[in-house]
Amino acid sequence: MHPILPSILSQSTPHGLSVRIPALQLLLGSQPEDDASLAELASPVFHVESTDPPLLLIHGDQDPQMPINQSHELVGVYQQAGAVVSMEVIHGAAHGGSLFYDGHRLNLMKSFLKKHLIVIP
Repeated sequence: MHPILPSILSQSTPHGLSVRIPALQLLLGSQPEDDASLAELASPVFHVESTDPPLLLIHGDQDPQMPINQSHELVGVYQQAGAVVSMEVIHGAAHGGSLFYDGHRLNLMKSFLKKHLIVIP
């Protein structure tokens, strides 16, 4: 399993690289390969524990902003730790938009919250 920050650039489209390289520079003061320990500190995959709160990820498989493999990697780390995680892939969806808030996804979120976190009347 590759840490999310170091693997994100290799999974990025040219558009993704154009925004991600400067963002990582701002976050880390360098690129992930230049300071692996800082990239590890900033990467969520290194901080997952079995006692973490349940996580629901909803990701479009055509997302130009965030490579879907980033979500797959995080799901794998949650599963490996024994933490509760669910992932919904929206086929044909990009980054956000009405498909993320349709009846199916709203029911999915409500069910997830009701099951894992809060009581919803």
